[in-house]
Amino acid sequence: MEEVKWFEADENEDGIKTLGFIEINEYTNTGRIVGYNGICIGEKVEYEGKKYTVVMASRMGDFGLSKTGKLPYIMRVSPKDVKLINS
Repeated sequence: MEEVKWFEADENEDGIKTLGFIEINEYTNTGRIVGYNGICIGEKVEYEGKKYTVVMASRMGDFGLSKTGKLPYIMRVSPKDVKLINS
């Protein structure tokens, strides 16, 4: 994955503090969201005491989690509810 550029989020109730983008188009100022709060697609996280891999970061502000590390995801969760697992 190319270098992720992080931007501060506006104040919100979802606990999102930063948004990670790649493929930023300077002309339209748009890009592909690949993470929230320092956690990117492909990273391992803990949710409700179990380990998952982030396989999707939606424009709606949530992560898709998978046990296998591949799509399809089995649940969607808020970034504030997961914890990054240091490998």
